[in-house]
Amino acid sequence: MISGAQTALVSRLEPALDEFAKTAPELAALLKVTLKELANPRVHGFGLSADEINSLSRSSDQLAHLQDTAFLLVDASQRLAHLQDTASTLADAASDLVGLSDDASTLHQAAAKAERAANRLMDSLGALPDNTRLLQAAADKAARAAEGMGNGY
Repeated sequence: MISGAQTALVSRLEPALDEFAKTAPELAALLKVTLKELANPRVHGFGLSADEINSLSRSSDQLAHLQDTAFLLVDASQRLAHLQDTASTLADAASDLVGLSDDASTLHQAAAKAERAANRLMDSLGALPDNTRLLQAAADKAARAAEGMGNGY
């Protein structure tokens, strides 16, 4: 848009400068140099390439919501203002957690061993009622035998 407007302006001024050159040639020559300089894309494009201008346009479109959300950003920054005071505490905590992955692995292995031991214990305790009945029956027989022996004496 800027380039088109600049080209239109130059197109309109050149014939006028030609007429002006008839009465003031030196001033017209100076104005023509100035006009040529203004027509230079480096000048009317503010020293930016077309890609840079397009990038700025996209950026401004993406930041259009900023006027609606700026107060949220200000509020968030005020709530996080104390963060600079706690950054060293966070860094110390992070350094304390360096070996945590090794400890977690050790704990996981210990938990797996404990689970296997618990399963073996449950298996051996599962037969306990049967063994209890056998022991009770044996104790009863021993008691009767002892009673029978006691009656015999």
